[in-house]
Amino acid sequence: MKNTILAITTLTGSLIYIGSAVGQERAPTLESIGPAGYQYCVANATNNNQSAVGICSAEKGNSLQVAWLRHKTGEIFVLPPLASNKSCRALRISEQGKIYGLCLDASEVNINVVWDGSRPSSAPIALKPAGQDKSVAVTTMGSSSLVGQSFTEANQKGQSMPVVWRFDSGVAEPVTGSRDSCVPTSMMESTTGYTWISLNCPGSPNNSTAKVATKKPNSPTYVVTALQLPDKSTQCTLGNTNDPGQTIAVCHFPNGVLRTTYWQTIDSPPTSLDKPPYPQNAPTKLNSSGNALIVYTDTRVYFDALWNIYQNKVSTITPLPKTDTLSTIGPANNNIVLLNTRDAQNVDQGAFLSRSLETVGIGFFKGGKASYVKEINQDGNYAVGSATGADGKEYAIGFALSDSALKPPILESGAVVIPPAVAP
Repeated sequence: MKNTILAITTLTGSLIYIGSAVGQERAPTLESIGPAGYQYCVANATNNNQSAVGICSAEKGNSLQVAWLRHKTGEIFVLPPLASNKSCRALRISEQGKIYGLCLDASEVNINVVWDGSRPSSAPIALKPAGQDKSVAVTTMGSSSLVGQSFTEANQKGQSMPVVWRFDSGVAEPVTGSRDSCVPTSMMESTTGYTWISLNCPGSPNNSTAKVATKKPNSPTYVVTALQLPDKSTQCTLGNTNDPGQTIAVCHFPNGVLRTTYWQTIDSPPTSLDKPPYPQNAPTKLNSSGNALIVYTDTRVYFDALWNIYQNKVSTITPLPKTDTLSTIGPANNNIVLLNTRDAQNVDQGAFLSRSLETVGIGFFKGGKASYVKEINQDGNYAVGSATGADGKEYAIGFALSDSALKPPILESGAVVIPPAVAP
């Protein structure tokens, strides 16, 4: 079997290529979930209710884009723009049905906005900078809020500070309370009532400091904690904090070595993945079951894998047979991972990881020859993306994952995932 290449963007922003492939099981059934009457549509995000959001336009690259919501009932709504006859894009949807996106205002300036999915005909709320600031950048979405930065100058320039926006107000609330230029990388509003915001903050020259802002249940303020560095590490770049309060990062060691590192709590010492044959590796995301999607290398080629942080076991993910490139999304909380593949004829096909750790192609739609996956919900039982039909149209698609995928993958040596630790 020919070697294949896997492309994955690590926390450092670098693109790494990886190799090898496996067989297939049953493909899921694809359904069109976008509004009718458009030439180009893509679904960008979904939630555990299997509601989905995305964008459509008259043609690919068309200047006028519309944002849409596909409700869990199957009803589809085109969301109102911020300004008449101006483009909008729906990018994320929360478990409560709040939708984050971008809209052009009357002056053709991109504005971060939130729609209320329970009132899809209502105008979006524009996110405001803090105080007299002039621009914002949104990083990610929690269950009831968005997190990002507020800048003193237009176009995301000048000094900045991390802020939170409640979905129902659009008013920026400071996290650290100072213009420290910390960049939020994730927000977890946990089931235990804790909120954790991962921050990469300026440190010593050419290095950053990894911090986590914690808000306890019923507390109005955040407490910021600098995480301990692993021995001999010069800096760590944070990824995300999961529901139990564990945090993942890529840490830098001498001689250019990168290692995936996690903290069981923000006050605990770090643990790095340095077991052979995985001397150099980097993570993309840690799910709430304690499994991290990582890239590792044996100094010759690169591989994509799931690392079970409780048992320190690594299970390699292999792409579809005879594919040349692949990107990954996930893992969901049941450890399902989405993949995008491309074969030697440049045919693109979305795929997912099955319970037996085999990669299953999702197939194609309406006689077309290309399909793509964009996001999987946290439960890992529904995913969205796009597919090109034989008619040349790009359809927004959604699909429920097969029964074999609804159970968590069997990890190395049949390992059973240990329940997450209790939050502090």
